[in-house]
Amino acid sequence: MEGYRVFVEGENWFEITGRSFSVKVSEKPDIVAIANHQGFVEDCKTGRKKNSDLYQVLIYLLLVPISIQRCRGLDLQGRLVYPDGVMEIQADQVDEGFKEQFRGAIATLSNSTPARKVPSYQECRYCDISAQYCSERVDAKPDQDLEKHDLF
Repeated sequence: MEGYRVFVEGENWFEITGRSFSVKVSEKPDIVAIANHQGFVEDCKTGRKKNSDLYQVLIYLLLVPISIQRCRGLDLQGRLVYPDGVMEIQADQVDEGFKEQFRGAIATLSNSTPARKVPSYQECRYCDISAQYCSERVDAKPDQDLEKHDLF
């Protein structure tokens, strides 16, 4: 980005401690680029697009301005960079509805009563917690005997 001062990964690491919940959130945006009073927070992806990618950048846009000194007071925008293109994310997407959703997620994660587990092959295959520590983990793709159907 010509004319921008670019900070990468470790330079962008931050940690913020909640006031209402005893939780620490730490993040490390891939790229923060700053010029004048404008900044971009970018996350580079190598795989397929997922909804969680958008939420990750929205969380960056929520927390970066209060967690990284050099980003305070900037007009920040987000970007998801995929192999096949770029998705622009506007700061106004971090509205009160999103903030409430974020607070709700933090409340759930910090609750002394664990959230209800809903294991599935589709979810567990992306999880780093091994079966040694999670007895509910599903490692096998479910057997779907669908060979004899007449749907299509």
